[in-house]
Amino acid sequence: MINISPMIPEQWHGLFELLVMPINLLLPLQMQILSMAWNADSMGIVIAKRLFIFFPAVAVVVGLWCTLLTSYSLVVRPQRLKLVGTLLVLWWDVCRSLWLFWA
Repeated sequence: MINISPMIPEQWHGLFELLVMPINLLLPLQMQILSMAWNADSMGIVIAKRLFIFFPAVAVVVGLWCTLLTSYSLVVRPQRLKLVGTLLVLWWDVCRSLWLFWA
């Protein structure tokens, strides 16, 4: 959790918490996804998960971070619709590459 509240003025606390909320939600989700892909009870399942699930999980986590950080810049970008369309195409490509990874 990001907590630098003492460093910012009192009148900016609400805006700061609003801006940091998506990052604070993504950090536990990232840990959950990566721990699901990395940990298991038996050694055979650990090897299978690390071969078939870990790299797709990393791709999803990287995509989530890039999408989140890009969404902050939507306010100041001149071609917002083009960026949103590009993000959708990129997620389509991630899904397609994951499907081909398992095929």
